Amino acid sequence: MHRDRDRLIETLFLDLDGTLLDWSRLRDAIRSTCEGLSSAHPGLDPLEIEKVNDAVWDTYWPEVELDWYRGDLDNDELGFEAWRRTFEHFGLHDEELLRATTDAYHRAERGGHTLFDDVVDTLAEARAAGIRLAVVTNGPTGAQRAKLEALGIEDSFDAVFVSGEVGAAKPDRAIFDVALAELGADPATAWHVGDLLDKDVAGAQAAGIRGIWLNRLDETAAPTDAVPDLEITSLRELLPALQLPVRTGVGS
Repeated sequence: MHRDRDRLIETLFLDLDGTLLDWSRLRDAIRSTCEGLSSAHPGLDPLEIEKVNDAVWDTYWPEVELDWYRGDLDNDELGFEAWRRTFEHFGLHDEELLRATTDAYHRAERGGHTLFDDVVDTLAEARAAGIRLAVVTNGPTGAQRAKLEALGIEDSFDAVFVSGEVGAAKPDRAIFDVALAELGADPATAWHVGDLLDKDVAGAQAAGIRGIWLNRLDETAAPTDAVPDLEITSLRELLPALQLPVRTGVGS
């Protein structure tokens, strides 16, 4: 690829979930909720509850994914229905306990919001290099903006674009078109980093933006038409890969 180094990158878009926000503690939230439910019903094995809840999510999420992206379904409603279906599997019809279980899950989930350890320095280094930063994320407005606030990075970006606000979700190029227009950015000098080939990379490329696949788990790509312009396994690889100066110790 031939690159004009003076105009290699002026704007960097970043996904939120799985890119900046480390979801690994979500499993802890699910597990602690299952243990709490088991304590209320000693005859229920917490591991079996967890297994059933996982199966519920596997079938429920595809049903509501687009509604969640559009902001038509918020996190509280999403979690409540998943736990309601879990209760239904075990023949539990205790509305008060269902509410308490759902509330416990959401508290544990929000309490587990953490950044990947490569985020703060990368944002600081990009800012020091004069790059405009923006988040492009799928989800309901309240939930996604609350995550940024909980993570303490809401002021690190020039703009935040949430599918629930924009009315379009990745991989629809429209959310990127809106972001480019609002920032007055040139797609030829913009890059987007995300952990999903089919949504982040495909959507960015459809809008003329280069797509970077952040493959944190070093997974083999699933069959997809999206071929990333760049693949990295850590954000620490990002600025060197884009041939930008990195200041050692920035943000530390």
